[in-house]
Amino acid sequence: MTSKRDQIIRLRTENPILRLTQIADTIGVRKSYVHKVLTQAELPTKSVLIAKKNLPKRVVCRACGEDVPPSARRIARIKHIHDECRYEYFNILVHCRFCRTPFRRHRSLFTSTWKHNTYIYCSVECSRKGQKNDSTYDLRLAKQIDAT
Repeated sequence: MTSKRDQIIRLRTENPILRLTQIADTIGVRKSYVHKVLTQAELPTKSVLIAKKNLPKRVVCRACGEDVPPSARRIARIKHIHDECRYEYFNILVHCRFCRTPFRRHRSLFTSTWKHNTYIYCSVECSRKGQKNDSTYDLRLAKQIDAT
């Protein structure tokens, strides 16, 4: 039969993830005794999970999802976006509802002013033509004429 001291040392070396309270509960001793035994044996008293929080955080590009290297983190820290991904991220590719041509619009337009608009047009001319072809536009125009 092994002593409690040997069991504590064996648990720490085999399971560095275990906390002192978990080791104390499995053996049936106090946490302070486990700490004392580990310091005498010159083993780490903190678990690996506690020391993990001191590691540098992983920075991921918001556009492509890849890691941002440590050398480029200072440059891309503002939005965590690579310089190569910056244009595609901030200028979204959309299609005109009327003429179906692809074009780019800035991301901020969709988050702030475009909430009330359900359709996207590339120009004012396409917007007018699209509203004329829209059946709801004809109904609204008929209601305006009837009201006058």
